Amino acid sequence: ALLDSQLLASVYLELRGGKQFSMKLDNSRNLNMGTETKHINKEKTREIQVNEEQLQLHAEMLKKIKNPIWKKFNY
Repeated sequence: ALLDSQLLASVYLELRGGKQFSMKLDNSRNLNMGTETKHINKEKTREIQVNEEQLQLHAEMLKKIKNPIWKKFNY
């Protein structure tokens, strides 16, 4: 089971763009760029639009879950 979870985690990371798809740690290239960020992986990500009906249905479904973990955190 541990090996399966490690393999699944590796596959998930690769499907999401690799282990380090958004951080640029190369200092030589970033010195002249300032704080500007480039979105290199925009083609790999997409924004999901939801309407009010979907939000309400989701909220109703969440109410049916007993003792959800997100209610234990204050964020």
